[in-house]
Amino acid sequence: FKTNRKAFKLILHILIEIMRTNTILGIAIIVAIVVVGAAIVFQMGTPQTEDRMKGAILTGLPVTWDWGLMGLESFKEFDKIYDGVIDWDFTELIPFSEMSMATREKITNGADIINSWGGEWVPPALEVAPEFPDVNFIVFGVMGPVDFPPNVNYIDTNLYQGDYLEGLIAGSLTKTNKIGMIIGEEYPKVTRMYEAFKAGVREVNPNVEFSFTALGSWVDSSGARLATVSMVDTGVDFIWLYADVAELGAFRAATELGVMVTSSFKDKHGLFPDIMVTSNLCVPIQGHKLIIDTILDGTWEAGKEWDIGIHTGEQWLAPYYQFDEMIPADIKNLVEERFQAIKDGTFAVPEIFERTEM
Repeated sequence: FKTNRKAFKLILHILIEIMRTNTILGIAIIVAIVVVGAAIVFQMGTPQTEDRMKGAILTGLPVTWDWGLMGLESFKEFDKIYDGVIDWDFTELIPFSEMSMATREKITNGADIINSWGGEWVPPALEVAPEFPDVNFIVFGVMGPVDFPPNVNYIDTNLYQGDYLEGLIAGSLTKTNKIGMIIGEEYPKVTRMYEAFKAGVREVNPNVEFSFTALGSWVDSSGARLATVSMVDTGVDFIWLYADVAELGAFRAATELGVMVTSSFKDKHGLFPDIMVTSNLCVPIQGHKLIIDTILDGTWEAGKEWDIGIHTGEQWLAPYYQFDEMIPADIKNLVEERFQAIKDGTFAVPEIFERTEM
């Protein structure tokens, strides 16, 4: 310490002498010392961005509803969880025809992790992942198994578990024994969902007849409205929906016509309180975090399928609100028993991937 103090006094003495003989030179030296010192302090106190990973979250849907909104919420959550470790960006409304191109663009711009939301991202992942073996891909919403490259992990949401429970409730509430089902597009994962709903309905009410519409789109709100009106005209008094943004048209028509509905992902009772009996909720943050952590700690498993659902604590039903009094006590008890049994692994909801008789 004494040596440093002596050295400081010597440097100060030299600077004073320089200032006396050459003021401009002295000021220049002092400014240089200040600038270099500030740069050193800034360098020491600022994390180096080149040491961080980059992650991209991609969705083809808008952030106003279901899949797109969950993607945005995950982006915000990941930004907090991995602050200073992974820099995330988020992109919505990517058309299917541009998904592969958008993925390549993100990787070209430095993305180390591609996190895509929805089963429609399976073909882009199969196409692009082999081109970039050092990039980790996470595809959320896949009904496995899929023969992915080793740098892809995927998540099966198992929403059908909650759909079965919604079916138990719907079967007990219908007065006409006619129930409608409206989906956006049909592929095995979605078929498994409405077939599980049908199984729940028929378990408590085998006399129900079903009406079914596949819109061919996740954003066709007017088509969903027309389908709802058409179903109600045939006597339907309860409608199960899985159609993302298109659901808005159905919910508005159902509100006008006084028809009960259920939904998925978010509790939509606040938006449509008169008709929304319950919602099949899914909060997939933890499942994604488990995968991302394997990237960071080097335990990534090639092509692994991850399951989330009631059994992992990431899915449950929203409250029944005013409909609680309408649902028979024995049905509420049955729903609770089955929920716990699914969680414990002592009951398995049937998985049916092809449409059965309505």
